[in-house]
Amino acid sequence: MRHIQLINKQESTQNLIQISLHEFSLVLDTLDLNKEEQELIFNYNTGKVNVSYYLLTNNTLRIELEVFLKDTNQEPYKHTTVWNV
Repeated sequence: MRHIQLINKQESTQNLIQISLHEFSLVLDTLDLNKEEQELIFNYNTGKVNVSYYLLTNNTLRIELEVFLKDTNQEPYKHTTVWNV
């Protein structure tokens, strides 16, 4: 039973990462990108994702996601990536 719960948490975390990156890509053109760290928060039924982002270079964006699952007391899962803009 514990193994199934861990798999469900992992799947929920992966789903939140995928959907928040997709939503971020949809609003990317409306954002004022600069070298100052900025944040967006996306809320979902299964949790929330804090998206921090800033320009590393003129055409590279650093994105860090903090995934908080509802109904868990665990530390947020952090995922970092870079995008060319």
